[in-house]
Amino acid sequence: MAGSEITVCKLRRYDTGQPWGFKMQGGSEVGIPLQVAEVSPKSVAGKAGLQDGDLFATLTKLTSLTSHINTPGTR
Repeated sequence: MAGSEITVCKLRRYDTGQPWGFKMQGGSEVGIPLQVAEVSPKSVAGKAGLQDGDLFATLTKLTSLTSHINTPGTR
């Protein structure tokens, strides 16, 4: 994607009962890129900088690390 910036966004929570605070949509089964659909601003995800419209470049097996693409003009 021209003009896109790749940023690592680390999510960490110490209580597994605490929600991450974001929803995803898309994926290979529906043929569209996996992206953030909604972020609660005061959540773990919101405080880490994850925002609506971010696209995931990779997801690791660790539950504390995700990467996303910030597309200018979508924030």
